[in-house]
Amino acid sequence: MWLIILTLIAPALAGDLTFTPSPEATTEVRWTDGDAAVVLERFPAAEEVVGFEVSADGKSAFVWHRPNGKSLRVSTYDLHSKKRIATFSPGFGGQLQFSAAGTLILTHGCGTNCHVLTVFDLLGNKLVGVGGTIHDVSPARRYALVYPTTDSDPGPVTLYDLATGQRLAEFTATESGEIGVEALRWATGESAVIVTLVSRSGGAQPRYLRLGVDGTVGWVAAP
Repeated sequence: MWLIILTLIAPALAGDLTFTPSPEATTEVRWTDGDAAVVLERFPAAEEVVGFEVSADGKSAFVWHRPNGKSLRVSTYDLHSKKRIATFSPGFGGQLQFSAAGTLILTHGCGTNCHVLTVFDLLGNKLVGVGGTIHDVSPARRYALVYPTTDSDPGPVTLYDLATGQRLAEFTATESGEIGVEALRWATGESAVIVTLVSRSGGAQPRYLRLGVDGTVGWVAAP
């Protein structure tokens, strides 16, 4: 029997997530620390592991797995107690990752210029669920901006807190379909995001809008 070890760096706890006998046909998920290994999960039949990650604080982990012939599931684990927290179906494939706060960010496409952003807590409760426009997750994975481009369906420009799912700031004039977002830039320290708004029909000069994590929304002179 082969044991393939995939190593991730966890700041708070030293250890590795390991999959036996392989990620392609896993029957056991283990947390291995040196010579000691604790079984986090024992599947009744082999399952494919399609993704996994340890949170930035090293306190939790998720394994994205697929039972034979069934839809994808996510299992979350407490790495201190070495117990499973929950198992749930996210509903779609795509990309799954931890936010800085330890919530789960799921993103996937829904067509041309169409994205879906969903945020779950570790129990599988949905904190954010929005689609039809475009999104951008901040570099440190603390916030997300959902917005319409000049080619997507109209909608508001909304800044979300990925820890709680709270709407921090919103600009609704883009719902008319007359203007869209051409570009964006996250401010230093992610205190705000600055977006470049342009007319869909052309002709007008770009305008620059700042959405702050403190809830402020206002025009600025330059991006």
